Amino acid sequence: MAAYLVVEVNEISDQALVGQYAEQVPPVVERYGGRYIARGPAAVLEGDHQPMMLVLLEFPSMEQLQAFYASDDYAPLKALRQRGSNFNFLGVDGL
Repeated sequence: MAAYLVVEVNEISDQALVGQYAEQVPPVVERYGGRYIARGPAAVLEGDHQPMMLVLLEFPSMEQLQAFYASDDYAPLKALRQRGSNFNFLGVDGL
């Protein structure tokens, strides 16, 4: 069953670091079977939740999603992103 990674971009404090992250992460996502579904500003229809941007990725399974997030491949990119930004990562199983 597919699983989805919902990424909320809340703050970017160092655009250069986040730019490096954005350039380097797609091949790692693909290595774990992931693909980008959507990326851009979110239209808040209800409530006061205001992320700068949302990113939606699809993985073949929750196991693949978690393997990506916990991987040695992703670890240095995660550290790079965390130094230059504040993101929330949420995983959810598809229907």
